Amino acid sequence: MHIIRLREPWQAEWLDSALSETASRSVCYLRKFHKPTGLRDDQSVALAITPLPHCTHLELRAQLNDSSLDLQPAPSATYEIEISQRLAPFNQLQLTLASLATTEISASPPPLGELLEVQLRLGS
Repeated sequence: MHIIRLREPWQAEWLDSALSETASRSVCYLRKFHKPTGLRDDQSVALAITPLPHCTHLELRAQLNDSSLDLQPAPSATYEIEISQRLAPFNQLQLTLASLATTEISASPPPLGELLEVQLRLGS
């Protein structure tokens, strides 16, 4: 298996406003990426999203190229879904996190890397 980590750059924006310093908020993260090169027709590509230990309570929704993904958590708390047939030459992944507890009113959401690890897993 070959792993491609989808790290920065992620665009992020709050979907709601903070009413207090202890509000629970929703945030949308957006990242564009190219289809991995050299894929064979029979090769699988899975999207894997792993919440960091302090973020397992988050509600997570995902869209790839404006199509909703049905994320099912594995016993390891990693969400994984096969996306081979959904990949285009140029792709847009959108992750929406709800119930993000904030301890301060911030103009910018936290970097995604502080909450989740996102990978493309290329099978054989």
